[in-house]
Formats: sequence, structure tokens, C-alpha cells
Amino acid sequence: MLILDGHGSHVTPDFINYCDSHRILLTIFPPHATHNLQPLDVVLFSPLAAAYSKELEDLLHRSQGLLNVQKSDFIRLFWAAYTSSFTVDNILSSFPATGVHPREPDVVLKRFKTPPPPPQRDTNSDFGEEIDSNSWRQVVGLFDVAVPDKSKVEAKQLKQLLHNYQIHNQLYRREIDELRNEITTKNSKKKEQKELKAAAAAHKKQITAEAKQLCEVARIARQKEREARAAQLAAARAQKEQDRVAATTKKSHDKQNTPKRKALSSQNPPTAERRRGAGAQSGDGIEPPPAKPLTKITTRGRIVKLPKKYDSPHLHQTSFKQIPLRRRVPKPLILRIHLMKFLFKRPPKVFN
Repeated sequence: MLILDGHGSHVTPDFINYCDSHRILLTIFPPHATHNLQPLDVVLFSPLAAAYSKELEDLLHRSQGLLNVQKSDFIRLFWAAYTSSFTVDNILSSFPATGVHPREPDVVLKRFKTPPPPPQRDTNSDFGEEIDSNSWRQVVGLFDVAVPDKSKVEAKQLKQLLHNYQIHNQLYRREIDELRNEITTKNSKKKEQKELKAAAAAHKKQITAEAKQLCEVARIARQKEREARAAQLAAARAQKEQDRVAATTKKSHDKQNTPKRKALSSQNPPTAERRRGAGAQSGDGIEPPPAKPLTKITTRGRIVKLPKKYDSPHLHQTSFKQIPLRRRVPKPLILRIHLMKFLFKRPPKVFN
């Protein structure tokens, strides 16, 4: 059996055919009757709405209307109302309260019957029990018993005075409760702020400790790197010193094993000039013919004589190729030749 309300979106021909094919019995409530016949509406939804309204009213009283109800407050208020109304006992009691299980139609019909009038209160009943000062009905009942003649002016004044006292007493109590709730709310907020500050301080302390730890790890790594570099440099210096000592030892050993040169004879052999001079002096007395003055052909084809400094017996006896370049060529031409040699010896420029 499936119990539904009579809304058109809930009951469609396809849905009815599906229930018939799967042997599901449909029970549809008449219009405007779900608040008396549906188990959820009778037992669960009504207490849920009342509990949520009470939570909302308590929140407004605690804040004295100074705080707005936000979306973030809904889940807290609704969850408190839901857990207080949707209990196992309430869910199970919803079926007998509507006469579904066990089947009892009189349970619903009794709600539409007019209740009988309450019995008259006995005037001789015991009023020694404690009376709630917030209940005006109890105060009026006590006044009616104590004052039999209510038509007197004094009785009316006394009743009005009691009513004023009762109203002021109720207002004072309500104000006291609101102030207590406000103090509780402020204390809870202070406690939350204190907890948040403590959590923030702990988080900051943790971050600082982690940063210090990272700095210490980095410092140790740098120290190890410096030590490794120093050890590397020391090893390189030691190797260099060993290589230097080995090279010095090898050089001294090679120097000791190198044979010494023989000493040159004190009598040098006569040079070619001496031999020539000696031959000329000790010859047959024939003198060489006088040398012709040196001439040079210029670039324009003219024949010019060289200066007298080139006119010497030594130059006459040697060829023109044996004359140094600075003596054969004028100085501007020598500078030009040196400049061309310098330019051709330079490495080529590489442009990026």
C-alpha cells in the first residue's frame, strides 16, 4: 500500500498503470485532509515546524533583535529542531495516531467532535499548592475563590492591581531571561574568539617553527657544501703541490743526466770576408774593378741613383737581395708593407 495526497503531479496515468502492474495499492487522501490523515503531517511535520519556530524565536530573543538571521544560521536551527522532532518514537507513533496501523477510523473522527464543557471547579478545593505567578488564569481563579462579591469597587481595584503586578512580574522575568541569554551569547562569542585567537597563535607558532626548521636544514646543507668545497680545494692544492714537487724532481734529475757541451776553441776560423780579404791581399796583386754606382728604376720608369750611404765596397761585393729591406725600399713604402702584413695577419671578424 502506498499512501499519497491528491496532487495532480503525484498521480498520473503512467504512475497508476505502473502500480497496477506491480501490485501496489494506492491510497489517495481527499483534498485538504492531509493535515489530519497523513502520518507525517499529523505527528512529525507539525512538531518540526513548532520546534523550528521555537529555535528561531530563541535566537531572536538571545540577540534582542540586534543580529540578523543569516543563511549560515539555518542549518544549526533546523538540525536542532529536526533531531528533537524526528525521533524513532514519533515516527512509530504516527501510524496509530492516524489510524493506519492498527486500523482505527475513530481516531480521526474524534478530532472533529466537540469536547464536553469542563466540570465546575469546587470552591472548597485545597489552594495550598504553589501557584505560578506567571499564569494569569490561576491568579484569577484564586481571586474568584477569595472574593465572593466581585461587584464591589474594591474587588475590581484589587483585581486590576493583581493584573498589573502579574504583567510587571512576567515582563521582569522575561527581561531577566533575555539578559541571561545575552550574557551567555556574549560569553560564547568571547570563548569562540579566544579559541580562534589561540588557534591562530598556534598556527603562527607552527609556521614559525617550520620556517626555523627549514632555515636550519638549509644552513646545514650550506655548511656541508662549504666543507665539501674546502675539502675539494685542499685536495686540489695538495695535488698541485705534488705535481710541482714531481716536476721539480724530474727537472733536476734531467739536468743531472744532460751531457755538458764541449768548450769552444779560442781560435775562431776566418770568416768569408777575411778569407776574401786575405785572398785579395795575398793574391796576385790584381785589384777588383771599381764598383758601379747603384741605381734604381722608379715606378714611372726613371733611373735614379741611390744615396751615397749605399755606395760602399761592402755593398758592391754583395748582391742587391742581401741589402736589408729598410735600405732598399724608402720608408713610406716600408710602412705600407708592414701595415698590409698586420692587416692580413689579423683574424677575421665574426658578427653575431
